[in-house]
Amino acid sequence: MIFGTSYSKFVSGITTVELPYSVLDPSYMLPDVLVHQSVISGKKNFISKGDYSEFKVQINLWKYANPNATFNQLEGYKFSQVTFYPHKDGDPIKDIYGNEVQFLISDISEYYLTNTTQKDIALITFLSDRYSRLTSASSLGYGYGYGLDYGNQL
Repeated sequence: MIFGTSYSKFVSGITTVELPYSVLDPSYMLPDVLVHQSVISGKKNFISKGDYSEFKVQINLWKYANPNATFNQLEGYKFSQVTFYPHKDGDPIKDIYGNEVQFLISDISEYYLTNTTQKDIALITFLSDRYSRLTSASSLGYGYGYGLDYGNQL
């Protein structure tokens, strides 16, 4: 599901867009929690509904032959619903039922990294449209302990 060794890609309709020269920044397991507070005692009860996923992908535009054309192509997918593959040689993100989770490309922005005269990186933000389940993500290799289950048993 989330394992692989290659760069990211996404699929929009029948078009597959690969993202070489990119760096993946996963921020999955973003909890959605309801808080009920007693008006008498103030005691709070927490109800965990599930976890959303968010991925940010930094594209090194300066490695492309035509950085402006690459950015313009990617910007055309802004606000599109896509199937996101964290690694092109792996599977897409799935929900607890095994269905592919759709992601909204919520933002595509250009930034300066090493150059003050030309924006040389693009940052794409992918937001999941429903809860996703990443229970065995502790061996991702990112070294940050991503994918801890937080005790959400559905």
